[in-house]
Amino acid sequence: MIARLIDLIEARRVGPLDQHLALALGRLANERSEAVLVAVALASRQISDGHVCLDLPLLVEQPVHDDEGRELPSLQWPALTDWLEALSSSELVQTEAAPPAPDQTREARPLVLDRSRRLYLRRYFDLERRLATCLVGRSSAAPEPVDAGLLAGSIERSFGPAGALDAAVASQVEAVRAAIANRFAVISGGPGTGKTSTAIRILVAAIEQHRAIRRVDPRVALVAPTGKAAARLAQTIQREKTKLASTSAAVLGVIPDVASTIHRLLKPKGRSSTRFLHDARHQLDLDVVVVDEASMIDLALMTRLMEAIPESARVVLLGDKDQLVSVEAGAILGAICDAALEVSRSPGRPSAPAVVCLEHNFRYGAGSGIGALARAINQGDATGTLDVLESARFPEVRLLVPESDSATDRAIAELVVDGYRQYLLLTRPLDPDRADSQPAASMERLRAFERFRLLCAHRRGAHGVDRLNRLAERALESAGLLRLDGPFYPGRPVMITENNYDISLFNGDIGFVIHERSRAVCEFVEADGHRREISLFRLPPHETVYGMTVHKSQGSEFEEVVVVLPDAASPLLTRELLYTAVTRARRKVTLVGSPASVRQAVGRRIQRSSGLKDALLEL
Repeated sequence: MIARLIDLIEARRVGPLDQHLALALGRLANERSEAVLVAVALASRQISDGHVCLDLPLLVEQPVHDDEGRELPSLQWPALTDWLEALSSSELVQTEAAPPAPDQTREARPLVLDRSRRLYLRRYFDLERRLATCLVGRSSAAPEPVDAGLLAGSIERSFGPAGALDAAVASQVEAVRAAIANRFAVISGGPGTGKTSTAIRILVAAIEQHRAIRRVDPRVALVAPTGKAAARLAQTIQREKTKLASTSAAVLGVIPDVASTIHRLLKPKGRSSTRFLHDARHQLDLDVVVVDEASMIDLALMTRLMEAIPESARVVLLGDKDQLVSVEAGAILGAICDAALEVSRSPGRPSAPAVVCLEHNFRYGAGSGIGALARAINQGDATGTLDVLESARFPEVRLLVPESDSATDRAIAELVVDGYRQYLLLTRPLDPDRADSQPAASMERLRAFERFRLLCAHRRGAHGVDRLNRLAERALESAGLLRLDGPFYPGRPVMITENNYDISLFNGDIGFVIHERSRAVCEFVEADGHRREISLFRLPPHETVYGMTVHKSQGSEFEEVVVVLPDAASPLLTRELLYTAVTRARRKVTLVGSPASVRQAVGRRIQRSSGLKDALLEL
């Protein structure tokens, strides 16, 4: 094996899968260049780390480091010129920026080096170009005719008379106009800025336009990337419907009361997560599609979704461009917003996606500590962030700095006992003669559990979810709130980690182990109060969920969050992670960690290597 590749493997900079791919491709193409094989392994590892490609000019500017961000002075990258020359002459690499024609696909080389000297695995290069083509096609498609008078009436019924509009809703009105004037629009905003309430007003206007011009009701779909996000979207849409008293019942009736996951909408073939019944050749029969939590959608899934929606349909993406990006490869929402901003600054360019950013926050007022904290984080102001955390003006946010690891554990244990006390008091069995009270008790239990959450950056390690969930269990048992008498003790909260379509449980769904009438089941409560009991033997893969990763918390809201920050050296500690964690809370935030960790997080942005923005601008 090649020396530099061995060193990178030992430093865990690349993994076994990356190593085997590089060596296998090297054997197939008789490739002996160390530089090429190292590049193949690194390009493969980039996908695991959420990147779409390997940005070679950016990489060589940085020192070699291991998987935890520690510098490795004994290792150096090849010189960029030599590296590019080796790749350009390799049988493994195609150097054209455009994908091959369809009839050449079988002969296509497994890697692509684009004009910006980014190295892609072929699959991800093709996905990125397909998505860019699809988005540009939607953005430049001729818009449907708009009845301006009807649109003005829709806006007045939704927001009030034009002359009396509050400045706080100005960007929402702009979003409605943009979404009706274009077949593709993006509405970005933080929690509490009214994305979903804007979306239902977009739907009302779109339905009224469709009925007036086409004389039929449009076919509408509401989708989100996870089951939990879909449930929250449906719940919010149902609530917002009740506020639109001036809108006709016939129009509101066209808006679905349920939302679907993207996978369920596309209909997987068998148990596949990558092959669907609906695709570019077998498109969905829809006229309007609203996609929530778009920042969580990876490149592959977004490409398949956009290809499956007819170009004639109106598509609205909702999301927060400042939030954490998808766990899988890609940072789609940010790339679309960045491309639109650049186009808007360059007169004469072709049309860009319609992007509207909602600025006014209805949840966090001017005096809100959480709002002030989120703003300081987003602005990259580390000193301002610490000032907010230390200010007596904002008692609802604080930084807890324990003196030792054991002190950290004790502090977390106390917060967990306080946070989950009410929930666990509600897990005691009901009187069997009062079974009619079970639905109300289930909803009360769910609300109590959703009041508090422990959030972590890591899954493993001293500050990881796995260890802190065990710490939480021991603390709750010591407080007399539960008995750890087996893996399925009464009150154990579990989160599903793998979709199971047979029993309609999906990644992110949360249930509770309850013991009633001499039996134990896992209880799942829908947003509408519907309760299901699932046998413990039928549960899909799952985990305990007193604590969860910040990534898993996206799309959720809690009254109070405790965020456990890792050491400042952690590569996961970023501005987006801290902002996402803080904005999960409605009432109270406690950060557990050091000022150095806070400064590191605020000062470091996620930089995902991708060519989507450039592809959008080029097309």
